[in-house]
Amino acid sequence: MQLTIDTSKLIPGTWDMSKITVTSSVWALPGALAEVQLTNPVGSVYTFNLSQYSGAGKALSHSGLPSSGTKAVFGFLFNGKPYRDTSNVAATGGVGAATKAAGAVAYTAAPVALNAANDTYITIP
Repeated sequence: MQLTIDTSKLIPGTWDMSKITVTSSVWALPGALAEVQLTNPVGSVYTFNLSQYSGAGKALSHSGLPSSGTKAVFGFLFNGKPYRDTSNVAATGGVGAATKAAGAVAYTAAPVALNAANDTYITIP
């Protein structure tokens, strides 16, 4: 699972880019690391690849990769402020997602949707 945010395409608002993090239902277990800080953007795009953080000896050692059919809820935060609009709906401006099948070389774009709680999610194929 790959999540991206392009800071040149954010919705209007005040977004403190000194610390950009991402959190997801895929790895946010009680007592576990909930937010992962994103660093080293390529241009204005920050990228999170779950496979780089998941597994034994890694930051999200308790997490595996999500199974097919999983609705992976996620959100970006700007210095602790959730990336949401004034109606408290998760913003999608600049947000991207992709998945990579086992053995695949490249990621395939995945549509970002909103659930009933107005959070962003993708469905793992």
